[in-house]
Amino acid sequence: GGRGGAAWGCRVAFSELARQELRALCAAEPPRGQPQTLRFFRCQPEQAEAAFVQALAADPRSIYRKEKCADAPYYLNLDGIDAVCRFTGKVVTVERVRLREGGEDV
Repeated sequence: GGRGGAAWGCRVAFSELARQELRALCAAEPPRGQPQTLRFFRCQPEQAEAAFVQALAADPRSIYRKEKCADAPYYLNLDGIDAVCRFTGKVVTVERVRLREGGEDV
């Protein structure tokens, strides 16, 4: 057990902007007549942030991406939230988050 799991993966940081955007997304009510966008993280920005941290700490990029596209932004979607991430060495920064367009899983 223990929470020292960072040794095997990446350290995950959120930009202040991404954290604000995540809070706003989790708090937002959908417009009238629109389906609820978030199934799991509605009103739970801490859980959303923890889920992104858990997913990114394991470095989900393919070997090809790590070698050939290391500097390119990496996109991760959880529960309809798109995160724009950047890997720098062993640190990954979530730079922006936004709702997936249309709110539908394709």
